[in-house]
Amino acid sequence: MLYNQLPHTDLNVSRVCIGTMTFGDRVDKAEARRCCDLALDRGVNFFDTADIYPGGPGIGGGPSEELLGAALAGKRDKVVIATKVGGPMDFKAGKMGLSHDYVTWEVDESLRRLGTDYIDIYYAHFPDNKVGCAELITTMNELIRAGKIRYYGLSNFSAWRLCEMVLTAHDMGLRAPVVTQSVYNLLTRGVEDEILPFAEAYDFGVVAFNPIAGGMLSGKYQKGTDVENSRFALQKGYKMRYYSDVNRQAVDELEKIAAELGVSIIELAYRWLFSHKRLHAALMGFSSEAQLRSNLDCLEEDKTLEFPTERIDQIWKDLTGNRFSYHR
Repeated sequence: MLYNQLPHTDLNVSRVCIGTMTFGDRVDKAEARRCCDLALDRGVNFFDTADIYPGGPGIGGGPSEELLGAALAGKRDKVVIATKVGGPMDFKAGKMGLSHDYVTWEVDESLRRLGTDYIDIYYAHFPDNKVGCAELITTMNELIRAGKIRYYGLSNFSAWRLCEMVLTAHDMGLRAPVVTQSVYNLLTRGVEDEILPFAEAYDFGVVAFNPIAGGMLSGKYQKGTDVENSRFALQKGYKMRYYSDVNRQAVDELEKIAAELGVSIIELAYRWLFSHKRLHAALMGFSSEAQLRSNLDCLEEDKTLEFPTERIDQIWKDLTGNRFSYHR
């Protein structure tokens, strides 16, 4: 396992970050513990969750944090734990958003569920247009001073929002966010327009989620078919996000490239991401211990692939088309 230092922190994190969105849903307590033990044995020290995980019909928020906390009990000093706040825990009760009162209440709930007295990275899960930069920065700095979180980050924020947060924090003389968690994979490369250049200019941490496009880059989806118990079958939002004829055709081309390189398309997807110097880690989600083991196995060997960059870039260009973009 290779590690990267997150900028402006003392956190040295594994480039694989275990994503636990399935904990409490497809992964039960016993399997969650086995998976975390497996990851630790393989050198992973970075674990990611959120207060709203796993979510879904009939599943309330919180189980993922509870199962992760139980799985890591007695190992707290060996791991970096990231969780998130702001997503809808209870629409009717208004338990959501990034207001000062809600975040300062919900952080204690996350700490209780995780069974820890501090969170290493506390992400604002989504932008909240009702809450200004100054309020969120003030809240997060209060939590740092209280020892409840060590650092904070932003997830699903655009580049201009990231920049606004950093500059506003500097103007206020307070600690700024240090990392973004953003979607990035071979089929979704929008972060290359502005977020990665921002991260380069401001020495900002970047963690990728959906590195295999919700499973689309596993190569298991064929035209017009659903895979039983897959993410696309269980979470229609992911299918709407990633499943399309053009994406399927792109996967066909990427599979050819993977075969020529002598790797699986999943290994290609992860190693391509890890080849980008501005990326510090990528999430690895899974629905079973066997799947996690398989994914970790393909990254076990320390090797460098000679990517056919022009062919890979052309696939992305074909997906986006020849559309005008205001970016300069």
